[in-house]
Amino acid sequence: MPEVPASPKAVSETIPFTLPSEYGPALDRLLALAASEILVFDRDLRDGGWNAPARVDLLRAFLLGHHSSRMQIIVHETTHIESHLPRLVLLLRDYSHKFSILRTIEDGRNAWDALVIVDGRHVVHRFHQDSPRGELALNAPLKAQQLRDRYDDILAFTEPGVNATQMGL
Repeated sequence: MPEVPASPKAVSETIPFTLPSEYGPALDRLLALAASEILVFDRDLRDGGWNAPARVDLLRAFLLGHHSSRMQIIVHETTHIESHLPRLVLLLRDYSHKFSILRTIEDGRNAWDALVIVDGRHVVHRFHQDSPRGELALNAPLKAQQLRDRYDDILAFTEPGVNATQMGL
């Protein structure tokens, strides 16, 4: 996936957050910047407002925005997604050619932070999934690459998660 070049005036910015109420807005700000790729790792997407209509509309617009845009989510457990995130599951059904949800296995289950990487340069990173503490880093390609390496390590220990249809077709 080609990396979207940063504008010459792009200044790196890191914004810490410590409250659960700050996590969703940090995700909204991050996801609004997406042009080509969104990568997500989380325990189960229970936090952050993943079923909110505005969030799903934003993700749908992203997936429609370019023929090569793609989104991939890795979770430890898919039960919450299947039971409580119907809008996200419908998005998966409609865009399964550009969007996948995977489940961790084996050593992948040892990861306990949460991260979202956008276009290889912007990230939201929660340091531990049981804590609201984290940071939003904008125009931070080095930090994004470090987290991408971590994401790829987790990706090596995944299997298909949520199916696009009930039959799994």
